[in-house]
Amino acid sequence: MKKIASLLYLLLVMISVTSCAEDDYYDSGEDDIIYALTSVRWLNSYMVVLPDGSMAEDYSIWNFDPDGRGYWTTGVEYEDGYYEEDTYYFRWGFTNPTCSVIYMNIQVYGDCYWLIDTLSPDWLGIWQAPFDPVMNPGIDRTYYSFEAIQK
Repeated sequence: MKKIASLLYLLLVMISVTSCAEDDYYDSGEDDIIYALTSVRWLNSYMVVLPDGSMAEDYSIWNFDPDGRGYWTTGVEYEDGYYEEDTYYFRWGFTNPTCSVIYMNIQVYGDCYWLIDTLSPDWLGIWQAPFDPVMNPGIDRTYYSFEAIQK
């Protein structure tokens, strides 16, 4: 009985993750959430003081493609113009029919969940957690905000 219940739960999770990931769904452009998420890239940046007293800009850029793929570029730009940058690829989808939680499997890092707090044409605010924050309401999570930049 436990195995059947576990299999049914797994099936429901798989269906909900893919329910917002059908090609026709993305191509239709009818869903404001998916269009707002995939029509721009998302930038989070902030200044840091380095041990030598100089300043650097830490940044991350997230790109969500309508086909369920994406990439995350993270980097540091130093005052002298030198910069370091790494790019990681991921697959993404939603964990529920309301498309409020983004699930990502990121190259090298593994699983990541974003609970969407604010999504507008120029702003994205999310709560990031290692597990689905809706299914695990007490889980530790961190707030991040992003501004939209053109693709």
